[in-house]
Amino acid sequence: MTLHRFSSRTENLDKTFLAKSLKGATKYLRIAGYFRSSIFELVGEEIAKIPEVKIVCNSEIDMADFKIANSRNTALKERWNKEVDVESESLLKKDRYKMLDALLKSGSVEIRVVPKERLFLHGKAGSIHYADGRRISFIGSVNETKSAFTNNYELIWQDDDSAGADWVEEEFWALWQDGVPLLNAIAEEIHRVANRQEVAVDVLKPFDVPAAAMAESPIYRGGEQ
Repeated sequence: MTLHRFSSRTENLDKTFLAKSLKGATKYLRIAGYFRSSIFELVGEEIAKIPEVKIVCNSEIDMADFKIANSRNTALKERWNKEVDVESESLLKKDRYKMLDALLKSGSVEIRVVPKERLFLHGKAGSIHYADGRRISFIGSVNETKSAFTNNYELIWQDDDSAGADWVEEEFWALWQDGVPLLNAIAEEIHRVANRQEVAVDVLKPFDVPAAAMAESPIYRGGEQ
């Protein structure tokens, strides 16, 4: 068994650990407190080449909202639009939203969320498979976000022991079964940000202006129809 210990105090974790570990992977199972599409700015190319990526993470949505489909859709859209500045995201970060949109549509990336009220996912871990049958697993403090890998002080403990990978994967699948698939409402919002275009008013026909303005209003983006 080979052990590797990583500290962001002494090295860049996105390069020495994440990108290097994901290169040539065939499966990536990840337990993360938080997932953000910003991770694709660091390892988008590596993730796009992995046939199976599954991520389970927390959601701020209350349990009551998860029990009712319509409320869940509305609550998730409200949370999404509180956290995402659509105007700046669609202009400055469109490429990573396009990548996430494409990966979600391809089926190679699946994301499930667990309400914090049900279980706060403070532990972080992952298992990575390779074509030759090897597996590595890791545990540590890092979430699946760009800021975690580039700005925070984080620690990671990685090994290639099959028993360690089995343990991590047992934890992963238990949480996966407890999670809720990322809803179409959020996938649609990701698609909208990825493909959002701004046009001058004089390009639109007069009849189209009110509808275009309404579609970008906070109350509509929050889930009200």
